[in-house]
Amino acid sequence: MTHPFRDPSVIAAAGALIDQRRFDEALAYLSRFVGNQEELAQGYRLLADLHRAALVREPRHAPHWFGLVSSVANWSRRQPAPPAEMAETPPAGDSFSVIICSIDGEKERRAVAHYQRLLEGCAFEIVVIRDARSLCEGYNRGVRHARGEILIFSHDDIEILSPAFVPRLSRHLQHHDLVGVAGTSRLIQPRWVSAGWPYLHGMVAHEAEGVLKISVFGAPALTDPGAQALDGCWFACRRSLLERIRFDEEGFDGFHFYDLDFSFAAHLAGRRVAVCNDILALHGSPGHMDEAWWQYRAKFAAKYAHHFATPPEEALQPHFILSFSDRESLVTFSERMAFYY
Repeated sequence: MTHPFRDPSVIAAAGALIDQRRFDEALAYLSRFVGNQEELAQGYRLLADLHRAALVREPRHAPHWFGLVSSVANWSRRQPAPPAEMAETPPAGDSFSVIICSIDGEKERRAVAHYQRLLEGCAFEIVVIRDARSLCEGYNRGVRHARGEILIFSHDDIEILSPAFVPRLSRHLQHHDLVGVAGTSRLIQPRWVSAGWPYLHGMVAHEAEGVLKISVFGAPALTDPGAQALDGCWFACRRSLLERIRFDEEGFDGFHFYDLDFSFAAHLAGRRVAVCNDILALHGSPGHMDEAWWQYRAKFAAKYAHHFATPPEEALQPHFILSFSDRESLVTFSERMAFYY
C-alpha cells in the first residue's frame, strides 16, 4: 500500500492548499494521516517540499519562505539526524591563519582550543591580538603576522557547529574572495539587516539560558553570491584580497563597523563577496547598539553616502528566529536548509 505522504492525490491536495496560501489547512489536512512521530516528521518534510516548489514559482513570496523555514524546523525537531561528514579534503597547499582579538583569557583559551580541533591535520596558525586599539587595527596587525593562504577573522566567542568545516571553507574560497556566515546583497543603509528578506542571507546561532536560537536570514542554496556587506562575527578570505584592501583603522578606530566597511569596500572594488550557508557559527554574544555604534554609523554613512542601494519597493520582511532544545536538532536544521534544498 502506498504511504499517504507518497500518494499523488494527497500531495496534490496539500499542494493545492499551499498554492492558495492556506498553510494551516495544509498542515491540518496532512495531520489526518499521521499515526506516529515519524509520520509527523515526514508530514513536515512534505510541507517543506511543497513550500519549496511554491517558491520556485514565486521566489519573492515571503509566506512561502516562512513556511519552508518553519516546516524544516519542525521536521528537524521531530526527526534529527547526525550530519554526514564530507569525504572531500581541502586542496593541497591550503594553509590557514585564524586571527582573533581578545582581552578575555578564558574566551581566548576556548577559541584557540576550538580552532585547533577544527583545523587538526591542516597547516595552520592562530594569531591572537590581546591589546587591539580597535578591531580594524587589531586585524591589520594580525594580517601582518599571519602566514596562511586563507585568513579567518573570528570573534573570541565563536564556535563552528557544522561538520566538514575545512573542505567547505576551502571550496567556497576557490570561487569567492571573501565569505561570511551572514550578510546582505542589498545594502540600503548603515545596517546590513535593514534590507529585509529576500536580500538577507545566512544563518547565525546564539545560546542564552540553555536555549539555542538561530537567526535565519536566508539559505536558499549552499552559497549566496553577490553579497555587498557581511556580519563581522566570522568571515574569511584569501590572502590576495588583503594585498589591495585593508581594514580602515583611521576611519573606524573603535569596535563597530569594521566588518561592514571591509566587506562593502571589497564589494565596491569588484571582489567576489558571498555568504556561505553551510557553515553555521554559534555566537556567544549578540551585538548591541551603544552610543559608540551610532557615532560610527554616522561615519559609515558619510563615507559611503553615494553608494547605498535604493530601498526595495516591496515591504521589507523580517528574518526568522527559531528555538531548539538541543544541538543535534539545530545542526540538523541548518544542514537540511543548506543541503536538502
